[in-house]
Amino acid sequence: MTCTKGHSSRMAKIVEMMKRVCSEFYEHHKSAIYSIVLTGSLARGDIPLDKEIFDADTVVVSRGMYNPFLCILLKRNLEKSIKNVEFDVGLSYPISRLKKEKSLLMYDIKNNGIVLAGKNVKKIVPEISPKDLYPFETIRLLMNASCHTVFSFSANQKELSSEIDKTMKWCLAAFLLYKGKFAPSFRERKKIVQTEYPRFFGAFNEVVSCRNLGVKYEKGRLQLLKTMNLICKDLELRDVVELINCLEKKYAYPISFRVYSFFVSKQIRSVFGNPIFDVYRFAVSFMKNFNAPVRPSIDSMEFFNEIWEKLPQPIVG
Repeated sequence: MTCTKGHSSRMAKIVEMMKRVCSEFYEHHKSAIYSIVLTGSLARGDIPLDKEIFDADTVVVSRGMYNPFLCILLKRNLEKSIKNVEFDVGLSYPISRLKKEKSLLMYDIKNNGIVLAGKNVKKIVPEISPKDLYPFETIRLLMNASCHTVFSFSANQKELSSEIDKTMKWCLAAFLLYKGKFAPSFRERKKIVQTEYPRFFGAFNEVVSCRNLGVKYEKGRLQLLKTMNLICKDLELRDVVELINCLEKKYAYPISFRVYSFFVSKQIRSVFGNPIFDVYRFAVSFMKNFNAPVRPSIDSMEFFNEIWEKLPQPIVG
């Protein structure tokens, strides 16, 4: 890693430590792993320098099928060796998926990813433009923002406030994709919105600076739905539920993904359709109808949250 202006010496040290752990792990599992890549805010240098615990999003690129066991083992190794970092190793992605997919994750790997061990996958990820990401990745970004906010209601107030801030960042990114403009880092995206779309920036800033959790949630909820409705109007759709239907038709569900989904979700219906879209429908319904920042007594909350945490993102068709 070359330390840029966006990376503090502390960030750089953590990345170097991750490289050592991942390199050793890769040597033991190179027959199954093609590459291990750091993505997200740590790779971009978007983490505030005064933050005590960093988030480290890591992608394991497997040579063959989805392999959650590799991710579990790698996460354990990282947590054992490195402190004050919250590791999200997630789920493995087959190399075949990286070669053809045009998604925000691939965009992030291509533009910001740091190879921690193995082959340089950035060379095989296709070039991706903002036009490639709109409208379907824009919709997915908004759906994911809804899920993160909804499923954070089981957390404490500080964590819920933080999730609402993340939701607004994704809302801002979705707005830029809709406008045909995007940038690799959040700092760049924020600057574009502040300069060219001051009204939207004002609404964004009003939410993230709000101290009252009830008001913060309500303003964030309405801004997220407003952005969804903007996309609906542009695509000539009737409501936000149709956004999910539109998204579901675009994304592929190959046999390997069906088997993997059934394995991790234990839901027989996952053989016939991707359960992640049911989660999106639940989250959007929640965002449309629930307007109080307290944990709701909804039995299906844990059911959908479990699916959300286990399944990887849909595959671009």
